[in-house]
Amino acid sequence: MEVIRSLLNACSNKKKINKRSLFYDHRHIASSQKMTDGIIEDITCMLRCARASLPVYASEKGLVLGNLKFKEDGNAIDCTKFGMPDVASRLFLRKLKFKLNLPVLALMDCDKSGIEIMSVYRYGSKSMAYDSANLITLQISSGWELGHLT
Repeated sequence: MEVIRSLLNACSNKKKINKRSLFYDHRHIASSQKMTDGIIEDITCMLRCARASLPVYASEKGLVLGNLKFKEDGNAIDCTKFGMPDVASRLFLRKLKFKLNLPVLALMDCDKSGIEIMSVYRYGSKSMAYDSANLITLQISSGWELGHLT
């Protein structure tokens, strides 16, 4: 209930809470960041809302490089990441595709991990299956084909 109270206070005050801060504020009930993340996911499911609608954000993991001017001459936006995509990166890519109608091309390592990362962008993750409709980008193209795996 304490975490819900913190989220309600943040909503009332029109503020956002960093996930890590939420963990430190509630260390007496959550022994790890993973446990706090689980509580946030449980609250999202209980409220039947999108994770992005909660006043909670994660530290930035993704990185956007390149010229962000949208031109017809083929400029690209490089969304460089390290590892599995976080919610913010997945939402960003989805907005590029659906709000700006930009083509999305994924260039990942051509191995098991690259396929898994591509799958999370395209189909969602098991841990956030309840919010997949808000996070997936089905129309993402890969820079490789399964035939490239040997």
